[in-house]
Amino acid sequence: MKKLALGLLAVMLLGGCGTKEAKISMEEAKEAALKEFQGDIIQSNTDKDDGRVVYEFTIDNGPNRCEVEIDGNTGEVLKSELEDNRLRSQPSEGPSQENSQPQSSEELITEDEAKEAALARSGAGSVVRCELDRDDGSIRYEIEIRDGNKEIDVEVDAVTKEILHYEEEVID
Repeated sequence: MKKLALGLLAVMLLGGCGTKEAKISMEEAKEAALKEFQGDIIQSNTDKDDGRVVYEFTIDNGPNRCEVEIDGNTGEVLKSELEDNRLRSQPSEGPSQENSQPQSSEELITEDEAKEAALARSGAGSVVRCELDRDDGSIRYEIEIRDGNKEIDVEVDAVTKEILHYEEEVID
């Protein structure tokens, strides 16, 4: 019986160790990522990998794009991977949209501008995910915001800064 109780206690303690919170902020992680690869952050995400917080960034500097992962506890670079396949070099998804798509990242709004537009629309909350995506012939930022028990999904046009989609969901 003692062995069973000790085993359960060990499992509970080890299970609790797997849910560590980040010791560094998203801003500190951004600084570390930009030291690794210079450019504009066009996508950021917070993820848990083996029980630890990992900040993931996509950084674009014009001719190159790089995926950088930062350890949420130490600020250490876990991964730095140069991408070959560029979003803007993909063929347009619709012939009528071909000439209206931006040809370079200078024509796109920044991730921070997209987040600002999404937060202005939601009125409150914190951005937990922001991704640049090509969808239905347009380029947009897909942004997830948390505000208390609400999850808010916002899509912002990456050229015009227009809100394309807004949805709120109450989570338990």
